[in-house]
Amino acid sequence: MDGQFDSNPLARVPLKAVVIIHFVLTIWASQSGFLPDAYLIMNITIILCGLWAIAHSESTDSIQMYLFLHVISIVMDIIFLAVFFDTPNSDTGSVKFSKTMSIFNLLLKPLSSFILLVHFRNRGGQYSSYPSPSASGYENVDQPLPSNSQVEAANSPTSFQKPYIPQ
Repeated sequence: MDGQFDSNPLARVPLKAVVIIHFVLTIWASQSGFLPDAYLIMNITIILCGLWAIAHSESTDSIQMYLFLHVISIVMDIIFLAVFFDTPNSDTGSVKFSKTMSIFNLLLKPLSSFILLVHFRNRGGQYSSYPSPSASGYENVDQPLPSNSQVEAANSPTSFQKPYIPQ
């Protein structure tokens, strides 16, 4: 990772660690069944995007998609927990454990989103599609354009001939 964010300690966290931690927490959160199947499907889809980002380590598209879905999943996790947290039979140990793991997963997602953002920037990704001020396409308008004085100016013809029209 030879990017501008190498001094950031979060840049040293491998992408594999983020994917593995969220995979384990998702499985633990889903084991008791208090969350709907959509929770597991959403998180497994995001983990598959993480695997895509690991497999294509030079691609900005894969890490951008992973980051985008990861941030959306924060809102979705809040909705899932708000709707399904108070379920009947929540006295059992497995349900309490699943609820705790789903909360840990939610609390770790903003930190891992920032880690993903650092990896995205290290791969050359930009926050927007607009070029930055330090782009190489900058042209200094204060300098005169180079000219070639050896080029002769084209002379216009002095007389025009009429085109031949067959009769």
